[in-house]
Amino acid sequence: MSLQKYKKIENKRGYFIDDVDSKVYEKGVQPSLYGSGTSDVLRFSLYDVNDNILPQTKYGNVRFITSNQLSTYFKKVRDTDRGSNQTIKYELDVDALIEEAGYNTGIFKVEVLLVNDRVGIDKQPMRVWIHEVSPSRTEIRVLPIKVNNTEGEAELKERYETFLKNGMFFDDIKEMMPIYLDKININDIEKVILDDYGNSFLNELKKQYFTSQQLSKTFIDILDTYREVMNYIIEHRDARIGSSTYGNRLTTKEPISLNVHNVALQKMRECIDYHLPKFSIREKAEITFTEI
Repeated sequence: MSLQKYKKIENKRGYFIDDVDSKVYEKGVQPSLYGSGTSDVLRFSLYDVNDNILPQTKYGNVRFITSNQLSTYFKKVRDTDRGSNQTIKYELDVDALIEEAGYNTGIFKVEVLLVNDRVGIDKQPMRVWIHEVSPSRTEIRVLPIKVNNTEGEAELKERYETFLKNGMFFDDIKEMMPIYLDKININDIEKVILDDYGNSFLNELKKQYFTSQQLSKTFIDILDTYREVMNYIIEHRDARIGSSTYGNRLTTKEPISLNVHNVALQKMRECIDYHLPKFSIREKAEITFTEI
């Protein structure tokens, strides 16, 4: 296979399809981030000077490097040209990839693609293929490669439905969670309490149990616990407050997707329940909330 298979090469980037068709493929349904996701891969291809693809020892014509291997080939380099405002660049150790492909000397061309695997993964039985492009060039039909593997089919179905319904993949949540936790504050804690139990509960709380200073400290404790719990979720640890294995890494497989909005609110309420006392007005409010 040759590099000539590309319809065009622009700014050192090769395109497999015509411009009119690329609009269908390159228009993302949702943004995705790249880095620590378990489904993030680096796709590496090697060519000779005549643009013919070269087979790589043990890897075939194309090598896929998974996310847990990326740190082996990427290294951080400071951009010294920017003076005091140094930025971090990432350099790919191409020499190591070429040597591991079985080549020591020569002139080569390389192709490196950073890929978010969301629907369709380079392993059986999660592979898919593009069956048809609509005449309007606005839709594509994607079908799975037929396999007899119930577990694989179930995972592919979940990935497919998450993608179509604009759901949240667990890998993307990992990337966005630190940003969310930096923005959350005690005002958000108070808002959940007011929404769930009402202003009378908050006033009774201040009157019977806390001074303003004590309540502020308790809200900070709730916030700290909440951040810990949410970090445990993305680290795939036991996030059940009070559990004997709280904080321990789970042995189950990481989820593919997660309804993070519901989980975040549920965990916020659990943290509030853990730190705040119960009394009659709260129990009444809980009954009302449950009925609603």
